[in-house]
Amino acid sequence: MSCTKLFLAPLLVLWMGVSSLPIGTENTKRGVCPKPVALINSTASCDNNCSNEHECAENMKCCDTGCGHQCVYAERPGFCPFNDLPHEVGETQTPKCLSDYDCQKNTKCCERGSSQDCLPALKKKPGKCPDVCEPKSELKCSTDEDCPNNLKCCPLCGEKCMVPVKVMYAVPPQ
Repeated sequence: MSCTKLFLAPLLVLWMGVSSLPIGTENTKRGVCPKPVALINSTASCDNNCSNEHECAENMKCCDTGCGHQCVYAERPGFCPFNDLPHEVGETQTPKCLSDYDCQKNTKCCERGSSQDCLPALKKKPGKCPDVCEPKSELKCSTDEDCPNNLKCCPLCGEKCMVPVKVMYAVPPQ
C-alpha cells in the first residue's frame, strides 16, 4: 500500500464521520422554551417558522407552540407575581422589557398593568387552586411546572391546569 493511500484513508473516515453529524440542531442558547400555549390560546400560530434555534434572533429559541414551531423569547427559571395593576384600555405604554434576558439576574419580564416590567422572580407559582373547577381545562398536568404561564396544576380538578386564586395574607409568609 502506498504512503498516499495510508495518509488519505484516515482523512476519508474522518470526513465521512463529520459529514453525517446533524448541523445546527443542538440547543446552545441560554434559557428554556415557555410551555406550549396553543393548547390554551386559540390565537397561537400553528406555523413552522423555524427548525432550530440558530434560525432565531439572539434571545430567542425555536420552540414548540403545541401545533408548530416558532421563534420565541427564552425564559429564565422562576415565575412572575400576579399582575395587580389594571390594564389601561386604549393607553399604550412602552414595555421596559421583551424577555427575561432584558432584565437583571433573578428577575423576569412580567406583565404589569398594560405593559411589561422586570420583577423579582418567585420560586413557586403564586396563588392556590380554585375551590370550584370552572371553567374546565383540557390541559393535563402532574406539577405546576407542567402548566403554561401562571396556571397551577390542581389535583382536585382532575390534575388540570387552572387559573389560580390569589391568596391574601395578613402577614406575608416567610
